[in-house]
Amino acid sequence: MNTIEEPDRISAVGLTTSTEQKQAIPQSVVDEALAAQLIQYLIAAQIISGLQPDKLADKEKELTFRYLTPRYHDVVIRRNKQPSVSGLTTFTALQREITQSVLDEIAEKTGLEFRLAESDEPADLVFGNFHSPTNSLVGFVNFKAPTSSLVNFVDSTTVPSKRDEIWVNTKLKAHRNPERFKTTLVHEIGHALGLDHSFNLEDPGTIMSYSWSSTGLQVADFLALWTLHGRDSHRQSEERIKAGEQARAQMWLRIKEDMQPKNYWKKFLLRAGNRWCAFVSVDKTHSMLRVDVFKKGAQADGYFRDKTYAEIRIRNHTGKVIFEKEIKGTGMLSSREELPFTEGYQLEIYHAEAETSLFSNPNIQGEPVPDAKTNRFIMTKTGLKRLIPAHQMTLLDRNNYAFASLSVDSVAGQLEIDISRPPANEDAQDSVYASIKVINKKGRVVFKKEIKGSDTGMLRSRILFSEGDKLEIYHAQAEERLKIFSSGVKVNFAVDVKTTTFIMTSKGLEKCLFSPQPTQGDTTDKMAQAISGFTPPPLDAVSYQQDNRLTPSKFFSALVSAGSYG
Repeated sequence: MNTIEEPDRISAVGLTTSTEQKQAIPQSVVDEALAAQLIQYLIAAQIISGLQPDKLADKEKELTFRYLTPRYHDVVIRRNKQPSVSGLTTFTALQREITQSVLDEIAEKTGLEFRLAESDEPADLVFGNFHSPTNSLVGFVNFKAPTSSLVNFVDSTTVPSKRDEIWVNTKLKAHRNPERFKTTLVHEIGHALGLDHSFNLEDPGTIMSYSWSSTGLQVADFLALWTLHGRDSHRQSEERIKAGEQARAQMWLRIKEDMQPKNYWKKFLLRAGNRWCAFVSVDKTHSMLRVDVFKKGAQADGYFRDKTYAEIRIRNHTGKVIFEKEIKGTGMLSSREELPFTEGYQLEIYHAEAETSLFSNPNIQGEPVPDAKTNRFIMTKTGLKRLIPAHQMTLLDRNNYAFASLSVDSVAGQLEIDISRPPANEDAQDSVYASIKVINKKGRVVFKKEIKGSDTGMLRSRILFSEGDKLEIYHAQAEERLKIFSSGVKVNFAVDVKTTTFIMTSKGLEKCLFSPQPTQGDTTDKMAQAISGFTPPPLDAVSYQQDNRLTPSKFFSALVSAGSYG
């Protein structure tokens, strides 16, 4: 594609307000004829009387615009056309900057002004991305589209309105070249402002053709826009245009300097067996994230056949899932996806064998805990940063394989449980090797899972877990194979019992002083009988980050000091 420097092109066609240039433009018979073509359907419908290049606007017309924040799996219903498109995402920071520069140029040179709509205000123009790598469609406009044109999408606008939706395809070529994105964007904005295609779709004299020989509006395009919307009536329009040209020249110089052939840096590498199965890369310069999945040779252990072996999710700044990629243990399909990934967006990676097969770039802020099956990261101004869970537990089997992990999100009030495969327990396949129980503040068991060596299923669950709720963990080899982390740091305290109970407090997860031990037989029953009818004084929960073992002698002393036993 031939590209021409924006400032040189504009000054060459003379779209400033000097007297000499004003006189030169209307004399271009070719441009006037082409401009008339672009609005021919409006003239034929007698919406306008004809080409009026000298028309002046008595008052600037204001159009509002907004950037949509749809979810990746939402669908756009194209008016009178099939098929519909999906893979919807909001504009990146770079896309918004280019969009604003295009709208500014139109505002400087026509009788239009553009304003970003308030959160609850209807908009005349809205912008969004769709993702369709195999579709030749690079962009389209849904004219006067109601909000319902987006399936399952709820706009923040509460006032019913019809607006022109401008959609751009995020397929690879378009996003690797910002100038190509601008060409598509300006073409679709031209449609939204009333311009049709030229009769000759290869005509280089207008952005409304398919010649792709220019990246912006041409003389004929502005002549047509003047007819529809008038010229700029700003008192200092000439100075305004000059300042705008300089700002756009500096912007494109910076963008071109940032346009390196390879801006993607591998952040995460996922392995299946002895081969790589996926890469997750981030292009910070252009606010993009790329997910590559490889088919050749990658195959997980036979246990994971037809099961979810890995999963990659992206959430936007509001927490909505805008992208989801599931990777099966066998039968992987090669793919490449490029998606907007700007500040505030989150990346979530699940890997059933994360402790041995998930690797990260060392320059990520906050290294992932190797035994965590689900890791989350957020894009910040300084780069990708790990969201470290308040508390995390990893359960190992006899071969030190992490068969289960638990993460406590104290902010969201949730407990995440990942059980990837049965533990190695050859001696007793049908006996309970571990169990997880959640008891709410009312004493009701809301979750219970016994884990045996003979299990064949996987489990991934997120349940509510707030202050007053309890978590009870049983592990047949807890002393050696129950690992606990607090804010990403391993907690070293001796676990000399098989069952440990924790309670969620306002300060976080804390270890209960006394946990019933099912392996102690009569001992627990006798102790329970000894304190029957006794209501012990309230005891403060102690953080499990310390050695909280309570010996029988200390427990007995506590009862005696309370005056209720002896």
